[in-house]
Amino acid sequence: MNIEKTAEIKFSINGMDCPSCAQKIEIFSKNAKGVHEAKVNFVNSILLLKFEPEIFKKDQFILSTKKLGYSLQEEAIKNKYNSIATLKKQFQKSKNFKSFPQKKIVAKKIQIDKKTSSFTKFATFFTSQNWTLIGILSFVYLALLSLQYFYNKNCHSLFTGLTLIPLYPIVTKSFYLAKAKHIFSVETLMSISSIGAITIGASEEAAAVLILYLIGEKLESVTLAKSNQELKMLMGILPETVTRVTENHTQEIIPLSEIEVNNILEIKPGDRFPVDGKIISGEAFIDESLITGEATPIFKNENFPVSAGSINLDGFLLIQAESTAENNTVSKLVHLITEAQASKTNAMRSIEKFSKIYTPTILLLGILVAAIPPLFFHENWFSWIYRGLAILLIGCPCALVISTPSAISAGILIAAKLGILIKNAISLETIGKIKQIAFDKTGTLTYGKLDVTKIVSFDKSEMQILQLAASVEAKTNHPLAKCIIEYAKKLDVSISDVKNSKTIPGVGVQGEINNLAVLICSPQYARKITAISDNFANEIIELQTKGNTVICILVNFKIEGLIALKDKIKIEAKETIEKLKKLNINSTILTGDNVTTANLIANQLDIAVKAELLPNEKLNFIKSTSEKSFIAMVGDGINDAPALAAANIAIAMGNGSNIAIDSSQVIITGNKLTSIVDAISLSKKVMVTIKQNIVIAIGLKAIFFILTISGATQLWMAILADTGATLIVTLNSLSILFFKSKFSIKKL
Repeated sequence: MNIEKTAEIKFSINGMDCPSCAQKIEIFSKNAKGVHEAKVNFVNSILLLKFEPEIFKKDQFILSTKKLGYSLQEEAIKNKYNSIATLKKQFQKSKNFKSFPQKKIVAKKIQIDKKTSSFTKFATFFTSQNWTLIGILSFVYLALLSLQYFYNKNCHSLFTGLTLIPLYPIVTKSFYLAKAKHIFSVETLMSISSIGAITIGASEEAAAVLILYLIGEKLESVTLAKSNQELKMLMGILPETVTRVTENHTQEIIPLSEIEVNNILEIKPGDRFPVDGKIISGEAFIDESLITGEATPIFKNENFPVSAGSINLDGFLLIQAESTAENNTVSKLVHLITEAQASKTNAMRSIEKFSKIYTPTILLLGILVAAIPPLFFHENWFSWIYRGLAILLIGCPCALVISTPSAISAGILIAAKLGILIKNAISLETIGKIKQIAFDKTGTLTYGKLDVTKIVSFDKSEMQILQLAASVEAKTNHPLAKCIIEYAKKLDVSISDVKNSKTIPGVGVQGEINNLAVLICSPQYARKITAISDNFANEIIELQTKGNTVICILVNFKIEGLIALKDKIKIEAKETIEKLKKLNINSTILTGDNVTTANLIANQLDIAVKAELLPNEKLNFIKSTSEKSFIAMVGDGINDAPALAAANIAIAMGNGSNIAIDSSQVIITGNKLTSIVDAISLSKKVMVTIKQNIVIAIGLKAIFFILTISGATQLWMAILADTGATLIVTLNSLSILFFKSKFSIKKL
């Protein structure tokens, strides 16, 4: 493969109704001339190709795909996140796509090329499982049955003609799939069994088989569409237009796509925020349940951040846009969900490998059942060929193929609704296996909103110590820094200019103020680089005994003062630890804070603790533990990133640093610790559902296989068994959407 000559192209797919269809398109695309890589995202109907422009023939590829019953339309590749307009366009094909108040969506039907050949239109119509076709075929079939029963007419030729109408595009589809090296497809099994039934004179059963097959495919597509309803609702959640305030203080109505960073937007009571931004005027209660899963509105005023998709409940607000339509919270949320749904678990990969062996095995088994008894035991040819054809129908792998992705999609969607973003399918599978959880302390088990309780200084004034600390900390986002800066602002302490500012992970922050080297760090690190007087040492011990976090202010490597801060444990922390114990999961606090303060919190939560750790020491703990059992790391800061990256599952709190979020597979958007337990419980439910689905899919086939060998089934029963298994598996997966959090947090 010549990487330099490789290009990318993206298509939206029309007519893809199930994961089995997605698999066929992917296999077909991978075998197209000039294509090096093909990925199909079933959830938002996208095909992404990497190809060599000199070899790949786009028009020919589109036409060949249409012959399979799927139409493609080229989409622009803009950036990592699709715009909401593009996402709406991808989802509007479903009849389940709904519009909501304040967010009317203008539907734009995907136009199929008018120059499409009559064959392509024919194939598309007869492979799209539309109810009109099914209704016509069913009516004609019942009419022929009545004619045969009441008038004793031989309708074999009429039933044959009826069978050939839907059979022709299925045979054609299997032919093109075979050309793409996907020989053993469902269409191949259907074609052989239907043609075989006509050959032995069972044309009325062949017709019944194909009609039931079309009904099953349609019901499957409708049921699967229901599982994506939450995501489709998310597509239409943002307003189509917004009011922008110009530099001349006039108002103009603009479409969502024209919003630019730093635009001033007017948000009225009841409106949803169209993009992420910051309030510059007004105050209101904000409903952020879409993003965080938390139903309680939050009061916000000037300088507070707001997220796209949240609702302004009761105030007139002006916000400054900090994102566009293409990279706001909602589009990122949708991107994460769709990417996660498109990913594969280990179970899915195993089933895909198994299905490659399974389908040819079924075909071989059908041939053996049809041939061996007549050839070697002088049994009736008609009877055993009939049974062999029934085995082909029973062996259709639809239920098995859909058993895992339907459950994964439902799990990822309901997790997002609960304020849990799971980045990929493997993470959803893995989080239910964890036996150990390591928690960062500040901002994770505690609120991270510390209060300054005391400032200690001997040579300088308390305000001078506060000014030094606030000035150096102004460049960081650590909870300790935010607290000190806010406290300085309350006391009208000015922030000095700082040069050469640098964050030292796990240690502190340093910088230069008026040619003085200032370092803000923990007492344990201060002891490594300078001597600490008895007065300071005694003060540190006293403050830590009372549960304070103490930071030292060093000027030119000499301690000039201390600042004591105190945090509060989150309301739900104790209940979360207790629930984890009931799930046989051990918890440990990993913190850089002092031993005394860490032990106070650990005793309140009844949890193990390791204190005064540097980032590399947290990393070593995670590495050593992961060698023995599955471990998750929960954190929110830059210093947690190495440990997060090393854990089997990394969980970031939504209010954490970007590097912590990027290093994680699971993000708790609502910052609720209880969501961790929900994520574990949901993972276990999803995996149990997948196992149930596999047992149902294989079990029903095994039962009908035995019945078929004994001659107790007919062809229509065989296809009904396959369709029934598919529907049961899909409905079982949909039950995941009813998963609810088991927590009701008690307020103090």
